[in-house]
Amino acid sequence: RAVTERAARESMTLLKNEDDLLPLVGEETDSVAVVGPKADDAQELMGDYAYPAHYPEEEVELEATTPLGAVHDRSDEYGFEVLYEQGCTTTGPETDEFDAAADTAADADVALAFVGARSAVDFSDSDKERVNKPSVATSGEGCDVVDLGLPGVQRDLVKRIHETGTPVVVVVVSGKPHSLEWIAEAVPAVVQAWLPGERGGEGVAAALFGEHNPCGHLPVSIPRTVGQLPVHYNRKPNTANEEYVYTESAPLYPFGHGLSYTDFEYGDLSLSTDELPPAGTITADVTVENAGDTAGDDVVQLYANAENPDQARPVQELVGFERVSLKPGETKRVSFEVDASQLAYHDRDFDLTVEEGPYEFRVGYSAAEVAATASFEVTGTKEVPRSGRTYFTETDVADVE
Repeated sequence: RAVTERAARESMTLLKNEDDLLPLVGEETDSVAVVGPKADDAQELMGDYAYPAHYPEEEVELEATTPLGAVHDRSDEYGFEVLYEQGCTTTGPETDEFDAAADTAADADVALAFVGARSAVDFSDSDKERVNKPSVATSGEGCDVVDLGLPGVQRDLVKRIHETGTPVVVVVVSGKPHSLEWIAEAVPAVVQAWLPGERGGEGVAAALFGEHNPCGHLPVSIPRTVGQLPVHYNRKPNTANEEYVYTESAPLYPFGHGLSYTDFEYGDLSLSTDELPPAGTITADVTVENAGDTAGDDVVQLYANAENPDQARPVQELVGFERVSLKPGETKRVSFEVDASQLAYHDRDFDLTVEEGPYEFRVGYSAAEVAATASFEVTGTKEVPRSGRTYFTETDVADVE
């Protein structure tokens, strides 16, 4: 249980936090409205290869904490009232409960909207009536979709809650990225809770109420619309620079993005050498400081870019990352030891090769928010033997006096 809860807490990813709405602390919060189909269903916290989700019709004893249950558990301690209305189902078209959910939100100081997709294995035959069913799997094995929006009428529910004027926190409980452009623009706070498992409710509530400082970072890019795909961070230049008529090329939230309740500041990026032999290693060092007044974790990310490759190469590739825990005012140095073979790619003869030429390292908060850069030169071209490739960067974290 402890490991499950820790995994849930540390995976919470804060995507937006306008005007520091989160964490929900202080005497101003007298009542909290909880709405949405993902708020109080334990199966909805599971990935499709968890047994209760894999076989949803089976009788399974499941001891799980839902987000609603975890919020309720904190109501006495923090002194607020909990108001709950589901509002809608995960995939069904019914809006009959919208008014009740909106009334609940209007009576509260803040509204927590739990939305997302159900993850399960679909064993049923496809039929037109599925659109009317309340909880159809739209994420998981055999559950491909043509739209990345929230299933059913969930976005409409969030809009209705937003219209009440009550500040809304949207918590996305889903194992996939959804196009959330309107939500990201309209509501002040968005949390990606993924599919956090049996203790997922505890993980969500701990992040919302400041017991845990969110430290998750996106392992995917979240698009504005399905029509924007491909939008992954390591596209090649011809698609990375794509411009659309009605939207931009950049994702809604880039790979590596994740906010915190504190602020982190990076120093300059320094390299152990500016000339790297094709069979050598290079160390990149950067300092990271917790410049806020709350303890927190940062995920320092190191990207590499070939500045003048002889073939079309990704605009950047992640070569290393490290999670660093920092107290307020504390500074640590993070070192990445990168092997030259991590820069290799298959050349025109389909041989895995480290190519001579200029390269750049970038360190930052995400693939799109670069804090510092440093350039170096690979001094020669060398084929990488079958057993000679390094896949993972060695990292080291040291205190800075």
